[in-house]
Amino acid sequence: MYDILRRSMLRPSTVASHQAASALRMRSLDQLYTQARVLSPLLQRKIKAWLRASPGMLRVRTASEGGHSTYRTAQELTENSAWDTVRWAGVKGPERAIQKITRSYGGDPSLCLDLCRESIVFSEIRDLRMCLACIRQDPAVKFVRVKNRLASAYDASATAGYRDVALNLRFDDECTRRLGVSLHVCELQLILKCFMDMKTENGHKLYVKFRDLRGE
Repeated sequence: MYDILRRSMLRPSTVASHQAASALRMRSLDQLYTQARVLSPLLQRKIKAWLRASPGMLRVRTASEGGHSTYRTAQELTENSAWDTVRWAGVKGPERAIQKITRSYGGDPSLCLDLCRESIVFSEIRDLRMCLACIRQDPAVKFVRVKNRLASAYDASATAGYRDVALNLRFDDECTRRLGVSLHVCELQLILKCFMDMKTENGHKLYVKFRDLRGE
C-alpha cells in the first residue's frame, strides 16, 4: 500500500541536471543560508499552487496552541482569508544545521539539503499521491533525491517509528536563475496526518533525545 514511489519518477533530465549541480556545490554555510532565505518564499508559493490543484493541508496557528495541531486545506484558507495563519517551517535554525553538518556530514555544508524546508499534511495516502502527481507535472521542479519512508521495506526504527516522503527539489526557471538560487536544494516533506500528529512539542522533545543518542 505504501510503496508509492519508484525510481522511474526521476526523469533522465532530472538526474543529469543533478549531476551538473553536484559539480557546483556550494560549500559556504553563510551563502547557503542566503540562498535558503531567498528560496523560502518561492517554495511557499509553489506549495500554495500545488494545494490549489490537489488535496493536502497546512498546519495553522490557533487561539490556543495546546492540544492537537490544526490543519486547513487551501480552499479553507482561501475562503476564510486565513493564509497568514499558516505555520510555515521556514529556514532551518543555524544551531541544528551546524550540529547536523558536524555529526552526519563530515563538516561539509553542501550536504545539508534541508535549510529551506516545508511540509504538506494529508489525511489519506491517495491524497498524497495526487499532490505528488501535481509536483511532478511542474516544469520547474527538478528531483534531486527522494526518501520514501512509507515504503514497506523502510526500517522505521531508524526514525523512532516516524514515516514520511521527503522530496529534495530544485526549481529551475527564469525567476530562480535570475535570483541565483536555481541550484539550491530544498526539502518538502509529504506527511500523513497520523504521523504529523506525533510531532507535538513533547513528541519532538522525545525525538530530539532519540536523535542525540544516535549522534545524528
